[in-house]
Amino acid sequence: RFSVILPVARAGTLASISRRGSCTAATASLAGLHVLCIDNDARILEGMRLLLEGWGCNVDTVSGSKDLESVVTHRPDIVLADYHLDGETGLDIIVRLRALHGDTLPAVLVTADRSNEVRTAAGGLEIAVINKPLKPAVLRSMMARVRPLAPAAE
Repeated sequence: RFSVILPVARAGTLASISRRGSCTAATASLAGLHVLCIDNDARILEGMRLLLEGWGCNVDTVSGSKDLESVVTHRPDIVLADYHLDGETGLDIIVRLRALHGDTLPAVLVTADRSNEVRTAAGGLEIAVINKPLKPAVLRSMMARVRPLAPAAE
């Protein structure tokens, strides 16, 4: 269990906050973004789906390249991939997706592997890296940074 303690605010305070707006460039809306999540752990995929759908994203999930063709019928806006998959890496799949959908496909590698080799390989492919355990605020900020400037995402 946990509890949250908040100060009592007058109704006028809440109205003034909502009038100012809550969207900034760093936390721009991700609503409408088509996100492809790749991980070999079903629990992580379900958690990512819940988190991203809560932000208004459209989410497809796959556990590896064997499931890729059945899910990816059109170009995702962003790919979030784990590094260690069964018999392949997230980087391998991102390279294949970029061959199909163009080299500008935004991608983020989400991994517990903190080695320089993984960072260097991802950097060489212009893929951002976020380390596990994943913090939602870090993921949201990274997605806002690498997302395409597509009208559907606005």
